[in-house]
Amino acid sequence: MPDREAIKRRSALRLRDGYWSRIDDQVAVEAPLGFVVNGRYLTTTLRSPGDDRVLAFGYAFSAGLIQTPDDVQSMEFTDNNRGRTVALTLRKPLAENPFGEPRPSSQPDVIADIVQRSCKVKRLLRLNPELLDQCRNQMEDRQRLFTPTGSTHAAALFDESGRLLALGEDVGRHNAFDKAIGQALLDKTLSRAAIGFLSSRAGFEMVAKGVAINLSVLACTSGPTGLAIELAEAAGLTLVAFVRPGGMTVFSGAARLAIPVETAAATPADICRPAANGEGK
Repeated sequence: MPDREAIKRRSALRLRDGYWSRIDDQVAVEAPLGFVVNGRYLTTTLRSPGDDRVLAFGYAFSAGLIQTPDDVQSMEFTDNNRGRTVALTLRKPLAENPFGEPRPSSQPDVIADIVQRSCKVKRLLRLNPELLDQCRNQMEDRQRLFTPTGSTHAAALFDESGRLLALGEDVGRHNAFDKAIGQALLDKTLSRAAIGFLSSRAGFEMVAKGVAINLSVLACTSGPTGLAIELAEAAGLTLVAFVRPGGMTVFSGAARLAIPVETAAATPADICRPAANGEGK
């Protein structure tokens, strides 16, 4: 059942088959959650209430603030008339710029910076494309908020056999991904995540999250952006879009999929320079 905090009822007028009627409909709640880390305010996100703990862990991991749940000494939530705030106390000092050095403005340098800081040796996978459709079905079947409201995103993580590891759902697509990452981090299954699936488009920041957690395949039901494709190619990530019944479009890393593609990606999908401080999966 959907979390009661994440759904509310609103009156509306509906046109159906040429007739107007007044209905009492369910809508998704969008509420602010502020992040304070080591006493320093970082940001506020608008999210679906109910999974704030996993969202906080996923956000902290995606932002590079923590590597494991043990890096968080304490987590406290405060509610007031302006919304909710989560205060994280980390076991190490917060950097002057918590998101690292300012990134260069040119596209090639932005991509190189992310790959250099995040990329590890990728899994030597070869997947049947039908597995991605099965992943989509699993994700959609477990969406608690979308069915009654029609206004939320989902993100899911799977192992290389297509077994669901974690799922996040939120009015914000970034939050949904962070919730899935946070849940897998807490469940100690993040290192097994090989496939990510998004109900949204694959924008640059979403692909960057996939690179940060060392996914081999990132799939989505909508399209990618040009910069997202460039990042996926540079990081050795297989990027598949428009995954819907009967079809999909592979934009990078086609060599990972068991399909008759004669002109494989220019950069082999299973090759990526190892990170200096990490081991490949």
